[in-house]
Amino acid sequence: MKKFFAAVIILVLFAMGWYTVAYFVRPVKMIELSEYTYEAMVSCDNAFIVRDETVYYATTAGILYNNTDDGERVSKNDIISSVFNTGIDSAYIKKLRAIDGSINRLEDRISAGSYNMDEYTAESDIYSGLNSVVSLAEKNSVSDVRDLKEEINSYRSGEIVSPEKRLDELLIERENIENILANQRSDILSASSGIFSSYVDGLEAVLIPDRTQEYSVQYIRSLVPGILSRREGDTVVTGDPICKIMNNHVWYVLGISDETNKELCAEGKSVYVRFPGITSIEVKGSVTYTSEPDDNGEYIFLIKIPSYLETAFSYRQARVELIFEKYEGYKIPLDAIHTKKGLNEYYVNAMKGSEQHECDCDILFTDNENEYAIIQSTETAKNRLSSMERLVVGER
Repeated sequence: MKKFFAAVIILVLFAMGWYTVAYFVRPVKMIELSEYTYEAMVSCDNAFIVRDETVYYATTAGILYNNTDDGERVSKNDIISSVFNTGIDSAYIKKLRAIDGSINRLEDRISAGSYNMDEYTAESDIYSGLNSVVSLAEKNSVSDVRDLKEEINSYRSGEIVSPEKRLDELLIERENIENILANQRSDILSASSGIFSSYVDGLEAVLIPDRTQEYSVQYIRSLVPGILSRREGDTVVTGDPICKIMNNHVWYVLGISDETNKELCAEGKSVYVRFPGITSIEVKGSVTYTSEPDDNGEYIFLIKIPSYLETAFSYRQARVELIFEKYEGYKIPLDAIHTKKGLNEYYVNAMKGSEQHECDCDILFTDNENEYAIIQSTETAKNRLSSMERLVVGER
């Protein structure tokens, strides 16, 4: 019996010794420290960009001429488009377009304050003009190419006039042409200020922010934008849609998502909207409406955006990402976090070279299901995570 107990004791001591040695010789698990961004996000591949839009129609038949460029801001009562009688000489319209292009370029250069009439500037303008000719030729902008050619030739001949004088000459030339055409045109004036567009897609009277609650998911999916762009020289008849003015102060994003994120995309919530593939800029908005999920678990959301984003006004449909929460820090396993004696005080052990440091941290986000957290150094941390190389997971 004594021999049996002695053998048991020897086995226990042996096991304890083996586990002790194994504990101290085993390597501590470490992972590389790298910055991580977490976003609580709702995405939609084909959201509609919704705006308060006013479509303008031809009041007579004839040849269209847009006095305004796409994306340009206009004021109330500005002449935005004109329709000329079909019997006029089309050369007048082409010349008018060329003059308008020259006037716009000169005004931009004068307002920039960088137009100095010296030899260096002249050579620079010649070089810039030659590059522009190639670009305009690719776009088939014949009248603009002709205008630039005249400008370049004037530089090379040494007959360089001040931009202000040249602008005055062009304004007089334009006025003369407009006087010739005065009785052969019908002008269209803007009823309100906003952004001009020559693109009309047929959804202007359908996608109205105040009517969103009338829409169903199925109805939104059935909408297909038309493609209609009225350009200089197009022949139109009375009643044809020719352009529109869009409210640039407030606009909306209308999309469809599924009920798995319905709680995240709730009415009244603030959100940042991103347009992947269009721009990296994020604009701030708020959720003004979400419908009840349909039989397929899908719902409609409407985001109100009170700030101007130029690129968004060139699109009707776009992929959007709605970002409701965003955390930037270090993604680490939950078991790497240690609790200090103080309430809600935490730290992690991290390595810099061969030295281990205790780093005080704040927990920004926790995912208990996947057992990870996002942390960042506290403001008063002596050892900051940004200066560390590796994280110690577990401890001896």
